[in-house]
Amino acid sequence: GPTGCDAENFIYLATAAGAIIEVDSTKASAIRCIDLCAVEGPGVKSINSIDVHSAFGVTGTDDGNLKIWDSQFSEVILNVEHESAVKHCLISTNGLKLLAATETDSVGVLDATTKSYSTVLRSHSKK
Repeated sequence: GPTGCDAENFIYLATAAGAIIEVDSTKASAIRCIDLCAVEGPGVKSINSIDVHSAFGVTGTDDGNLKIWDSQFSEVILNVEHESAVKHCLISTNGLKLLAATETDSVGVLDATTKSYSTVLRSHSKK
């Protein structure tokens, strides 16, 4: 959230157009809209999931990217590519692990300190 504000008061919403809206829940008002196309260029895809920790944010997108952003969503710190759309992402309460669930029902965990990624669940479909 904005510098000097209590981060617990903020809710982050993501759009299909690739924007993030920061909302102050105590005032029920939008504080800012971050157009990720302006940050990364026109290739930004629909954001399916977003989670925010005090030091960074994470987004999961239709193009299969799990992106870790700085706290202001102005720079990508790390990008993990997946074979299908990242439908859900979640940061652990201590900020050390990130979970990603994909459209093809695989689940992976990224260790934020070592930047190592491991798939913990993979779905198999009958043909």
